[in-house]
Amino acid sequence: MAVTAPIGARRLVDLRKVSPGAIQPLLEEEIDQWNRILHWDFRPSAAMLTRYIGYRALDGLALCEGSEIAGYCYWVCEGRKALLGDLFVRQPWRGMAAENSLLRGALDTLAGWPDMTAQPGLPAAGWIRRIEAQLMMLSIHGPQVLPQGPLPRTFRRFFMIGSLHSAVRLRPVSPPPGYRFDSWLPSMIGDLALLVERCYQGHIDSEINDQYRTTEGARRFLENLTNYPGCGALQPAASWILLDAAGTPQGLVLCTSVSGSTGHVAQICTAPHLRGSGVGYELMRRAMLGLLAQGSVEASLTVTAANARALSMYRRLGFATTHEFDALVWSTS
Repeated sequence: MAVTAPIGARRLVDLRKVSPGAIQPLLEEEIDQWNRILHWDFRPSAAMLTRYIGYRALDGLALCEGSEIAGYCYWVCEGRKALLGDLFVRQPWRGMAAENSLLRGALDTLAGWPDMTAQPGLPAAGWIRRIEAQLMMLSIHGPQVLPQGPLPRTFRRFFMIGSLHSAVRLRPVSPPPGYRFDSWLPSMIGDLALLVERCYQGHIDSEINDQYRTTEGARRFLENLTNYPGCGALQPAASWILLDAAGTPQGLVLCTSVSGSTGHVAQICTAPHLRGSGVGYELMRRAMLGLLAQGSVEASLTVTAANARALSMYRRLGFATTHEFDALVWSTS
């Protein structure tokens, strides 16, 4: 059993004061963890983080003990919202004390975050009103997260992996009359943002990610998903759109590659009036075949535990839960 160092021996340091070399041992351990637990190649993300740390352009905190970096977290701000992009603590420091120390430090820092665009006479601090986090490597969950407060809203999520070879035996489903499936078209991102907003109205996932609530937010979400390596490299040949007779998107699946042998279903949604028609299943079948053709042998995805309909479909397609984590939301609005 690993021996945990006393919390009193540690200190939080602004991530802008950390050198790329000092954080490399931590990132190497995180790369190993993502590969072992999630079958995910974290190296592109680690390389991007190293560059930003070298530029002193990454907002966050490092948890230090002596000359060693025991853990870190970073965040990105968008308007009045902050997204905790990652939090990772090395062995033997991992656990409630260290992870909550980083969470508390992040929340305390963001509580006084200045609004750089504030007009004269308006408050300069307290600008951040919402904080979201989906921290895959966080070892604590539920009531273990900041038990002294502020308590987050907690949403249990499942990380699932399924073999792609079974997709060749899946029965195809024809689209409804007048509908057709088409390959990924980046020029349709505006229309797809409208679809995402419509699909997630009143959906539990819009409580986790408020970008789903507006067309502008959904567009930013899709642009980040397709242009940055956080969710892997986009695989257009495994990404599909369902179009109606007027050419309006009514369904979407976006897939990425997260390692040499693993794909990832980063987004799937269908218009509310088509749920139960089999088009979601067909989007998944086509996505799985596309990833298989690109060289992947398995695919991963994440789903909110309360989303019973989606969870049932993924299980029927051969996906099984391999990891569980919490989505966390703090809100003062």
